[in-house]
Amino acid sequence: SGRFVDFTLTMGLPSWRYEIDGVTIEKSVLMPARHNITYIGFRQIGGPGTIRLSLRPAVNFRRIEAAVSEPLASGYALTADGEHYEISAGSGLPVLRLMMSGCDGTSFTADGGSRHECQFVTEEQRGYDGRGSLWSPGYFTVELQPDCIATLIAATEPWHTVEALHPDAARRFETERRRRLVAMAPPAAREGLAAELVLAADGFLIEPVG
Repeated sequence: SGRFVDFTLTMGLPSWRYEIDGVTIEKSVLMPARHNITYIGFRQIGGPGTIRLSLRPAVNFRRIEAAVSEPLASGYALTADGEHYEISAGSGLPVLRLMMSGCDGTSFTADGGSRHECQFVTEEQRGYDGRGSLWSPGYFTVELQPDCIATLIAATEPWHTVEALHPDAARRFETERRRRLVAMAPPAAREGLAAELVLAADGFLIEPVG
């Protein structure tokens, strides 16, 4: 059994810590600016040795304004090329690319695809439909070693872009970008809650297509 330990924001970047059978696992999420890439990192803190971690991605390809209760498309498919995995859900939709990075002993088990019911708490709190289905192609297994960050990468960018931006470099670049953003703010907004609001506001900036 496990328990939630704490949640932190470092330059607006979130991380969570969980304690499971005496081992502390830290999970972090990074979405670098101007890229359609998400890095979900896992590291073991103060553990006795290598532990095995299983990660099952679950997805739903839908329009941003669509309800989570909208039925799943029937054409979900998984393709694999070495350590590169792609999920598609029909023509006209982007391909989701998945891979693991960081630790040795990583494998992927394709179990034929399965559907899972999920409760979307935030949607429900806002008065929308709160139950929907997700599709999973299988699961990654990684041997998580102390002081090693295993990263699940999910992207709609081409593979050459994904491979060119290593998770460690992406975190350094994004942290430095955020430091510069705060440094450009008025002096009163460079620390504390005001600095957090500067970083939060940055998340609302968009670059329109075309």
